[in-house]
Order: sequence, then structure tokens, then C-alpha cells
Amino acid sequence: MGDFVDLPLYGYFGWNFYLTSQYPNVDWQTQNFAVGGFTTAEVYNHIILCTNPTNRSHYRTADNVAIEIGGNDYIKNVAMLVYMTWKYGDVDRRVTENTRILIRVLRNPSRNKKVLLMGNFPTLAKSPTLGDYPNYFAPFKYFPNGNMFDKALEFEEAKQRQENEEVAASVFQSIITYVAGEFSLLLGYALSLASSIDFYLDQTSINYSNLTGQDDWYWRWHGENVKNPITHAVSLGLMSHQHSLEVMAAEENNYAGTSVYNGVAIQFQPGGVSFLPLYYYFIRHIDAGLGHPYVANKDLYSDPIHVNHIGYYLWSTILARRIVENGWHNLPPQSDYDGEMCRVWNCGKAKKPAYGDTIADPPPPVVIVEPDPIDWIILLCLFTGKCW
Repeated sequence: MGDFVDLPLYGYFGWNFYLTSQYPNVDWQTQNFAVGGFTTAEVYNHIILCTNPTNRSHYRTADNVAIEIGGNDYIKNVAMLVYMTWKYGDVDRRVTENTRILIRVLRNPSRNKKVLLMGNFPTLAKSPTLGDYPNYFAPFKYFPNGNMFDKALEFEEAKQRQENEEVAASVFQSIITYVAGEFSLLLGYALSLASSIDFYLDQTSINYSNLTGQDDWYWRWHGENVKNPITHAVSLGLMSHQHSLEVMAAEENNYAGTSVYNGVAIQFQPGGVSFLPLYYYFIRHIDAGLGHPYVANKDLYSDPIHVNHIGYYLWSTILARRIVENGWHNLPPQSDYDGEMCRVWNCGKAKKPAYGDTIADPPPPVVIVEPDPIDWIILLCLFTGKCW
């Protein structure tokens, strides 16, 4: 998401502009390392490249890193999510563990970063009030020709009602947390079934192909994904994924002890990890009130996945406040690091570790969930109606 913040048709202006619009008195000096389309494994490779023995003295980065990652891993697995809906839990666990590895990589004492893990965003999905997203969404509808500042005024007024908004967001989060925590094994089925129930549209308008005459929930789910390709299944997955990320971030914040990677012992210290939920601010709240808290607010998006400049402004209202709460906006006094005076630890460079030239990190696997033998049997049952 962050890679598009200064691109035409998306964010246009860059992070310094948006953050300054929230706190004009802060000297925002952001570095944007986001790369569009990167998965968790690719971000890992990016960090390793910047901090290997050849490059580590040339890359200088801030003490504090805010990261939003994982959506592309879900997109890579969208076929699995659509055809084998019960595999949501497997995708969630793998993306969560890969994200945990990224936090450990950044928190490695040789890099010593503080990490703000941001939750993912919803994507456009079937709406109970608007229908299928190809029918209600117009890409690149809004341009920064004054409407951004109109929207900014709306957001400023909304800030006065912020307490109520946050209570509403926490209610949605609590519901999702309960579902994810109590029914994780049935989450895929529960979500697909919930998405198929539409009390607010004429039932005769729903057209889907049931090949077996049975398992109505599955074929309705399949039909909805055909009409709302890729993003419908992804948005549902990212909704439940927020709880997993929050729990994992809390665990990493409390993590202390010695980790051994390839025979190398690394001592981690607790603290320095926090979580910022974003998903619930970007949903279409009228749909959430009807029991569909996974449909993105179309007015905040340039395409079915990426937010527009209005969305970036909203993101900055949430992000800037957390940065200030964390105290990241205050530069520390200068200190001497090996003869160089800097305001960040080791002048922003990764240190050569005491145990060798290469910083020891656990490599994350590429998140591609494969079917198990039982999955093929279940799929055969659903497609043929014969369950022996």
C-alpha cells in the first residue's frame, strides 16, 4: 500500500505531505521502502539485501519502522481461498508466522529497530446494499482538485466524534476476534455462509450455478467470487487476519530470550513492538451494520485493492497519532557512534554482528498453501454431489 503514496492516480503527494497535514509542527522525515506487489518473503529478501556485509554500511534507516504487509500473500492464495474455503486458517497461520519473522529480523540486535505493525486493509467485495463491486465501483473516480480538502474537513469534523467511532470500531473488532478465536476451524465455512445470506437484495437477482443441486452455501460462495473476482475472498481473509496479527504483535513485544538460528545464539530484549489496526476504519459502515464488516468503502479506493488520496489522508490521521503517541516524532539528542555523531542508533546502519559477517535470520517460506489429500476428496464431493 505504501508504495503508491506518491504515485499519480493514487496518493500523489507522499507521506511527508500527509503526515504534515496532521501535525504541521513535526519535522517529518520519512523513508518509504514499500514496494508494490511484495509478499512477506520478498520483503525479507529486501531487508537481507540492505544489511548484508557488502551493503550494510551504505544503507541508513530510521530507528522506527512502520510496516503493513501480507495482503499480497493472500492474493497469491486466492484460488485456494475460493475453491477450498476451509483453508483460510492455513493461509492465516503462514502469513502470521512470516510476519513474525519480519519483526524478528527488524528487532535483531544488529539492526535494533522498533516496529509498528499496521493491520491490513479491506478490499472491495460484494456489498449487501450495492451489489457486486464491478457494478458499483468506478476506478480512479476522485482526483485531488479540491475534493481532498472537502474530505479533509469531513475527517476533521469526524475527529470530534472520534471516541464514538473508536467504540464502534472496537465492537466490530470484538465480534471478529470472537469468531476467529472460537471458531477458527470452521472460519472459512462460517464466513462464506455469512456472505451468501442477503436479506437486503431481491433474492431473484442472485444468479449462481449449482452444479450438484446440493451444498448450496458452497456454490453461492463460488458464484459470489466469480462476480467479485479476487478481492471478495481476500477481504474476508484479511478481516480475520487482523486478530492474528494483533495477538502475534503482543507476543513479540513481550518476547525475551535467546533464539538460535543455524547454531548462532541471539539475545532479544522485550518491548519495541506495537500494533495499529486499520481494517475497521476503511470498511463501508452501513454494510458492516447489516452483518458484512468486510466490504471496503469504495470512496476511499482508486482500484479494488489500493486506496486513493482520500484514503491516504484517512490513513495518515490514524498513523500520525500513533507515531506521536509512541514518541517517534521527537528526535533524540546526538550521540557518538564510533566517531560519528548521529541521532539514531548506530547512525541507522546495521552493525556487524559479533558472531560473524552475516546477521543470522530465520528465512520465511513463500506462502503458498497446498491441498492435502483430504481436500481433494472434499472438493470432489462438492463438485459431484457424491460423498462416499
